[in-house]
Amino acid sequence: MKKNLSILFLVIFSIINTACSTQAKTYQISSLNNAKMMQLHKKINVQLSPSSINDTSVSSRLSSISMPNNDRIDEYIKNAFNGELRYAKVYSLNKDAVVLTLELQDVELYTRFGNASWNFKIKISSNNNESFTLRTQYPFESLHSSEFDGYPAASAFKPVVQELILDIIYDKEFINLLK
Repeated sequence: MKKNLSILFLVIFSIINTACSTQAKTYQISSLNNAKMMQLHKKINVQLSPSSINDTSVSSRLSSISMPNNDRIDEYIKNAFNGELRYAKVYSLNKDAVVLTLELQDVELYTRFGNASWNFKIKISSNNNESFTLRTQYPFESLHSSEFDGYPAASAFKPVVQELILDIIYDKEFINLLK
């Protein structure tokens, strides 16, 4: 009987802790970001640093979150940022535009027993030789079982990137990049 219970427990534990692999949602424009960007009165575009982390997924415990269209994480952030700039009508590739360069230095997905967060370290520099580094943590609710951890993490990624862009443009150092 003990042996049967042990086997049953092992089977149930294995099922519950099966790895989860899921995909982040496609980015959508944020009205909060748009309102702030319309106030910038500068033409801007965002590019990536060659030294940026070029991962296409992030793993935590047994969860793996991949980006839509197999984009790299830094590309997802860059495309989201440029999308916000386009929507605010401040995006430009002209030579007089401010070129912001994003260098994703670290991205971490932390999930533990109901406490979860996306953590970023990102350096933002401009063609005027100014830069700053932003470290951020965006908490979200997670489930206990790693089988389901991937879904809240993937669902949280899009709003987290919206908040990341908002944190960048509201950072006190950001204005120095536009001079």
